[in-house]
Formats: sequence, structure tokens, C-alpha cells
Amino acid sequence: MASSLNIASVSLSLPEDWFEVDLEPAGSESWIDSLKLEFTERADQQAMSRALASVRQTFLDDAVDLAALYLPQPNNGVIGAAMIVDIFDLGVDDTPESYLEFVESHRDLRTPELDISAFSSWRSAHRSGELIGYSHIALVTPEPDSESSLEERAVFAVFPPGSSQLVRITFRTARLGAFVDMTTETSAIVNDMTFDLAAA
Repeated sequence: MASSLNIASVSLSLPEDWFEVDLEPAGSESWIDSLKLEFTERADQQAMSRALASVRQTFLDDAVDLAALYLPQPNNGVIGAAMIVDIFDLGVDDTPESYLEFVESHRDLRTPELDISAFSSWRSAHRSGELIGYSHIALVTPEPDSESSLEERAVFAVFPPGSSQLVRITFRTARLGAFVDMTTETSAIVNDMTFDLAAA
């Protein structure tokens, strides 16, 4: 897919209780303070700050391009979900069709590390191009002797026309029930995103 345009920036319009994560290399303290979360006297603010700093460090270690957190109950130390935005270069043969085929090939994935169930995929239009989406429940076991955990995930890939890159937006939560309808609620966030293209 030859093109001279890259994705220069991604603009977010986040709903209430969602907060973009500052991914500059500086410490996390100023970012956490800027969130202006309202705590009661009984809330463990230090525990919440440690959790936020830990998640932010994971994003930095993984070199994600953009991230946000869903914080519906900061008084209870709850991080409801994470949103991660990554920009990937497209290969010569990479298209929405080939991406959907790749996604579908993992519909029944069963490995010691990852067991997928309740899989669903779709293809639709986005204001900035074609969209491939999928959702599933993942049983995650990081190491052979480690405890497994369940995650609900919704993933969206947007292919802006004329771009040599795609944008992948991943929503993950270990708190099943954090959303009434995860696919619908996260789709609304993705639909409000815009992507600016610039010459490579």
C-alpha cells in the first residue's frame, strides 16, 4: 500500500471519567495532580496514586503512542479500564480485508498464555476511513505457574485513506461489568477520534 502520508496526530474527545495519560518521560506526580480527582477523607489516595503511576509506567515501557484511563470510582481505588492507541506502518499487502482475515484467524485461539471466548468482529465506516473492530473475553496466564485473569477487550483498527499507517485502539478491562455494553461505549469514543495526516 504505497503512500507518502503518515498519521501525524490523533485527537481525542473523551467522555466524563476518562483521562488522557501524560506520556512525557518526566515523573508521574504532576500528571496525577493535574487529574484533580475528588477524594473523600476515607479514600486511600496514596494507593490510587501508586496504581496510576504503575499503569503509566507500563504504557511508557511499551512505548504506546497515546493512552487514557477510565476512572469512575477513584475513592475506591478503581481503574475501570485502559485505552491504548498505537500507530503501525502498513505493509505492501496490508488492507482492511487482510486485517479482518488476520483477526478472524484468532477467533478460536487457545494457547497456554491466552484463551479467547465470546469473540465478535465487524467492519464499518469511520469518519477518517475504514474500520475493523473485534471484541472478546480473554483468559490471560502470563507465566506457566502464574494465576490467570479474565479481561474484556474491544479493539478497533482505522485505515485512513491515503495513509501508509493504521491506528489501532485497544480497550481493556479486568473488571467485568465496568461497562454496560463495552463495544457500544468504546465505539462512541473511537467514532469521536480524528486523525491528521501529513507528508512522510
